[in-house]
Amino acid sequence: MFSVLMIIVLGLIPLLIWVYLVGFHGDFWRVAPQLGYPSPRQPNGAADQLPKIAIIVPTRNEANQIETVLQSLLAQEYRGDYSITLLDDNSSDGTGDIARKLAAYDNRLRILKGAPLPSGWSGKLWAQHQAIEFVISEASHSSADPTRQSNLPDYFWLSDADILHAPHVLAALVEKAQQQRSDLTSTMVRLSADEGWERLIIPAFVYFFQMLFPFQRVANDDDRVAGAAGGSILIKPSALSRIGGLSAIRDALIDDCTLAARVKQSGGRLWLGHGMDSRSVRPYAGLRSLWDMVARTAFSQLDYKLTRLMGTGLGMLLLYVAPFAAMAFGVIDDRFSSVEFQDGELLFGLGAATYFLMTISFLPTIRSFGQPAALALTMPAIAMLFLLMTVDSARLHLVGKGVRWHARDYKYTDE
Repeated sequence: MFSVLMIIVLGLIPLLIWVYLVGFHGDFWRVAPQLGYPSPRQPNGAADQLPKIAIIVPTRNEANQIETVLQSLLAQEYRGDYSITLLDDNSSDGTGDIARKLAAYDNRLRILKGAPLPSGWSGKLWAQHQAIEFVISEASHSSADPTRQSNLPDYFWLSDADILHAPHVLAALVEKAQQQRSDLTSTMVRLSADEGWERLIIPAFVYFFQMLFPFQRVANDDDRVAGAAGGSILIKPSALSRIGGLSAIRDALIDDCTLAARVKQSGGRLWLGHGMDSRSVRPYAGLRSLWDMVARTAFSQLDYKLTRLMGTGLGMLLLYVAPFAAMAFGVIDDRFSSVEFQDGELLFGLGAATYFLMTISFLPTIRSFGQPAALALTMPAIAMLFLLMTVDSARLHLVGKGVRWHARDYKYTDE
C-alpha cells in the first residue's frame, strides 16, 4: 500500500499536473507572442491620421541612464504626433537637471517636478498619476472647444525610466493595439541576464510570470486571467477613465497586473507579449538585489495570506521536488518491493518523465536569453530559491518592513 501511495503522490500526480501545464495552460512556455516590427510605412500624408501618443515617464534618481533612455524615446520613428512627459519625483542625483537639458532642445519633452507623496499612494503610481493629470489638463485648456477635449491623446504609453526602446517600438505597439482592438497593450521588456546570478534567476522570473499570467489567456476576453508588464504599457485614456484612473489602484504594489485586472473587469481588452526590442538597462548587483526584486511583491501576490503561502509551498514541492524524490525512491524501491510489478522502475520512470517535461518547458525561455540549454536542468533548484524568496517576503511583511519606490517603493527599508 505504501508503495502504491508513493507512486500516486510522488509520480503520477506531478506528472499529470505538468502534462496539463505544458499542453493546456495557454502555451505559457513558448515565449510568445512577440511584438516584432510594424508593417511597412503608410503613404505620405497619413501621419495626421495616426493616433496621438502621450509618453509618461516616472523617474526618481535615474541619473545614470536617464539621458540614454530619453534619447531612445525621442528617436522613435513613429510618424504620428507624440510627446514625452517626465515626472521627476524629487530626485537627489541630478536626474531632473539632465532631463531639462534635453528638453531645451526638443519641445516634445516636458519635465515636471513631483509633489510630495500623499498617504496611501505608492511612489511610482503617484508619479504617473501626476504626469497623466498634467497631460489631460493641458489638453483641456488648449482645446478650442473644452467640452470635446479634442487634444487629448489617443493613448498613454507608460514607460519606465530604465528601459531603452528600439526606434520602431512605439509604431509597433500602436499597430498591435489597433489590430487587436485592445484597451491595454503591454510588453515584457528584456531584462538584464548577462552576469552571475542574473543568468539563473531572471529567465526563471520571466518563466514564472508567464506561468502565472499565460499571455494567450490574458488576451482571451472570456478568460479571467489578466496581466501586464509595467515597464511598457500602452493604454487608452477611456480605459483609464472607466476604472477611475490610477487613483483606483493607488496603493497597489503589483501595479501593472492590478491595472490590467481592473481594465479587463471593466470590459476592456488586453494584449500582452514579449518586447524583445525593449530592454532594461538596470543591472542587478548580485543575489541580494535579485532577492529583493522577488521578495518585494511575492507575498502581496498571495494576498498576504499565510494559508496561500503554505499552499504555494506545498504546490512547489509537489511540482519541483517530488519528481526527484520519485526517481530517488525508484532506485532503491526494488529492494523493498512488495507487489508483483516493478514499482521501483515505474516510480523512477514517472519522476524522469516529469523532470523531462519541466526541463523542456523551461528551455525556450532560457534560449530567449541566449543562455546555455543546460541551464534548463537547474529549474528545480531555482524554483526552491524562489520559494525561499517568497517565504522571506512574508517574513518581511510580518515584521513590518515595507516596500518603497527606489528609496520609497522598490526596496525594503528599516523604517
